[in-house]
Amino acid sequence: MDKEKNEDTNITDQDIIFATANPSSYPSAISIMRISGRGCLCVLSKCIKKPQTFIDRPNYLGLVQLIDPRGKVLIDKPMFVFFQSPRSYTGEEAAEIHLHGGDFIVQKLISILTYLGFRYAYAGEFTRRAYLNGKMDLTEAEGVHEMIHASSHQQWLAASQLFSGKLKSCIDGLREQAIKSLSRLEAAMDFPDEEEVSHIEAKIINSEMVSLKVKIERLIRSYQSGRVSSKGLKVVVIGAPNAGKSTLMNYLLKKERAIVTDIPGTTRDYLEENILIQGRLISLVDTAGIRSTNDIVEQAGVEKAISLSEEADLVLCLKSSQAGNEDSYLIDKVTLSTRQQVVVKVLTKVDLLSKKERQQDPSIGFSISCVTGDGLKNLEDFLVSQVDGYVESISEQPFISSSRHLAALENALFDIDSFFTNQSKGLYEEILASNIRSCTQQLEEIIGKVYVEDILDRVFSDFCIGK
Repeated sequence: MDKEKNEDTNITDQDIIFATANPSSYPSAISIMRISGRGCLCVLSKCIKKPQTFIDRPNYLGLVQLIDPRGKVLIDKPMFVFFQSPRSYTGEEAAEIHLHGGDFIVQKLISILTYLGFRYAYAGEFTRRAYLNGKMDLTEAEGVHEMIHASSHQQWLAASQLFSGKLKSCIDGLREQAIKSLSRLEAAMDFPDEEEVSHIEAKIINSEMVSLKVKIERLIRSYQSGRVSSKGLKVVVIGAPNAGKSTLMNYLLKKERAIVTDIPGTTRDYLEENILIQGRLISLVDTAGIRSTNDIVEQAGVEKAISLSEEADLVLCLKSSQAGNEDSYLIDKVTLSTRQQVVVKVLTKVDLLSKKERQQDPSIGFSISCVTGDGLKNLEDFLVSQVDGYVESISEQPFISSSRHLAALENALFDIDSFFTNQSKGLYEEILASNIRSCTQQLEEIIGKVYVEDILDRVFSDFCIGK
């Protein structure tokens, strides 16, 4: 679907929309109401005294009177600013009303705007309109969402390279390279009699496609680091029952999130929480104790623990200093099924050992006690270093952090591989051109040059109201 067309959407782009720009769940000194849509200033003249004065002074913040048109009652004396199209966030005629943040006043304004025929905006609708009106591409729109939700430096880093247009520029460059190769191929198809020229052009096209493949592969390889930057380092904690997994999770969270008892099998499902350690985002997963059991529910928990460990960036394999070797073969099976470099063995409850007994096994990465705090600072520093290792590897180059971008790039890479495969088979140039054309479309889908409606729905559904 071309970007300009929006016929299948349920959202009416001609509506004048509004929403509060700041949380309304608690009182604030100032509340900001955002309004966007063609003709909004004319309609606002029914509740804003003399708004016409702002037509000649766009982007000027001035004091006005807010009047309820149903009873000509003065509601508030807010500040008002008008934005002319296309010089607004959405690219449409837009306005903001900065009023006192009391809930009654805000609800009164909502009632007035609804009475005037305005519609409360859907989640992400302001940014969606900005994209549809050409104010930003789809990756920059995703960057807006990531900026809003960034809680750490690493998340800000991932958000800023989207929001700043860095990824857009990179994808634009790849797209232009693909289009250039396609143009050469189509020109050769138009002049088939010039065999010498066609032979030279074929070599140039091959060289360009090899270069394009290398660049796309580099972006694909950046995904794991980009995902850690955006979503956090996924750390899965495994071990036998009563190894101290839930206790460690509660310690790192600084709160009682997981239930801790001496009864084996207390944790039957997994718990996942995001935490900040020294400003680094980590997604910590506490899993069911791994052991042989006839309990169907507990068996499902053990299977889930094994599955999660295979998806982790880092696995902490905990063993209690008081444990025997029961079920150790199951835990060994888990660690063998994962990438060995991400499994770290941790000995817990070392406060119950004598100094002599604390002589560390070479295979043990860390010895800790959640009672005395022994070894926990070292473990936290290690987790921080793991996050930094991922983030530092991508800080200087464009990278991807979205599964949507990854899927499109993998499809584009498949198209390039198909190009070379079909070329080696001596297939018609029209087929080779279709491979390059499909690759180009995959790249265009990332930045939103072309789109299907469900892609937009997925991108903007997680936005907050008012953005």
